[in-house]
Amino acid sequence: MNIKNRIAYIALFGLLSTSTFLAGCAETETRDDAEAVESQAVGKAVVEQEAAVAQVAPVEVVRGEGTGVFATIAIPSASMFELGQVEINEAGKSAIEEYRKNLGPELTDSYMLLVVGHTDTSGDASFNDVVSLKRAQSVADYLIATGANEDAIRVIGRGSREPVASNETREGRIQNRRVDILVVAEVRALDTMLFPSVALFERRSAELTEQGRALLDQHTMEAKELLSSAAYIEIVGHTDNVGDDNDNMALSKQRATSVRDYLVSKGIDASKMVVAGKGATMPIASNDTEEGRASNRRVQILVLGRIRDHAQTGEGFKLTETEVITAEVLAIDKENRVVTLRGPENNVVEVEVSEEARNLDQVKVGDLLKVEYLESVAIFLGKAGTPPSADAAMVMARTDKGEMPGAFTVGTMEMSAAIVGINRDERTLTLKLADGEIVTTDIDPAVQLFDTLRVGDTIHARLTKAFAISVETP
Repeated sequence: MNIKNRIAYIALFGLLSTSTFLAGCAETETRDDAEAVESQAVGKAVVEQEAAVAQVAPVEVVRGEGTGVFATIAIPSASMFELGQVEINEAGKSAIEEYRKNLGPELTDSYMLLVVGHTDTSGDASFNDVVSLKRAQSVADYLIATGANEDAIRVIGRGSREPVASNETREGRIQNRRVDILVVAEVRALDTMLFPSVALFERRSAELTEQGRALLDQHTMEAKELLSSAAYIEIVGHTDNVGDDNDNMALSKQRATSVRDYLVSKGIDASKMVVAGKGATMPIASNDTEEGRASNRRVQILVLGRIRDHAQTGEGFKLTETEVITAEVLAIDKENRVVTLRGPENNVVEVEVSEEARNLDQVKVGDLLKVEYLESVAIFLGKAGTPPSADAAMVMARTDKGEMPGAFTVGTMEMSAAIVGINRDERTLTLKLADGEIVTTDIDPAVQLFDTLRVGDTIHARLTKAFAISVETP
């Protein structure tokens, strides 16, 4: 993409006229572990430091980067299960093998394999939840048996909550009965909220403190849209390596469960949430220092945004501007091909006429030069994951020799960009262009589409410019 195109592209998205999603700072937690042998003085200092850390309510928020987010396949239940059954059949196994060819090594190399069961609206909602979960688990069991990493498998049943077609028709109900398999390449692709354990729990306890509940309230309210529209939420507890491994594993899961239960009590859909306890198996800092151990004691809320393109795919808006300018010819220098014009505000300018413009000898002093200009900008939302692109074209025409001078040009430029970052507070988008360059642009407050955008979406734009020039004798 040349520099003119890039400037036009940035300006184009400026007509629509991400910093972290939530405010927070990463502080360290320090606690006196029950198993640690420490002096009374050190223990008192640790407790005092805990109180200070808890007082500032530290939370780290990391927005998903949107690169390598996920691949997905959707397999109709009719091709995997007998009517009314939840155990995958041989035809279903063959179907999975056929579909998984599209994923290649991702099934074994990914951070997470999310298996989601769905039903139509036939039957009781609670029954549908159970059936969708059991069918998803059956698919997960088969994937594990055929080489998928068991630690990477996550299973949820969504019942009839996420239809992809109308349940009013037989064909629609068939489409809605399905199992989705989503492959998340790496954890950095997910939106993450990280809570130091000391901000939520007393030492060695899995019961949320009053302060912990208040902290969750604060940040989940700020992230309400994110959590409510999420396709999947994973809550993971972690510890340092002090103490018994089994005890740490149990404590980490209990803490994750406490956070999950509290979110459910605040209205977050339990069917999209999974809890996990990782104990000391996933440190993010050295366990050789108290600061490192404090960083490792944490609870993470990992959020996978919507799976499918939202209902506004293809929607957008169009801005059109037209202008007509008429100027009087005051003088003509035919040898140097310079025309002197007086504009509508009595401003006088000299215009050099290129050799491309025929019939200059037909122009006389007193003639009126009329320029009609049109610019149209159309911007719309494309399918998530569509690769960025850029293209341009131009059409030109001019009058025949001997006629009064005239010409028109129409140029179009079509571009798209992947959204790799969103700052909703500052209303900016960070975009990846067709040539790989990353740019950030402001979004005008009048553009309501901005509120529905997600990292991974693709924005398309079409810029049309037209000029028509004619000379008239008064």
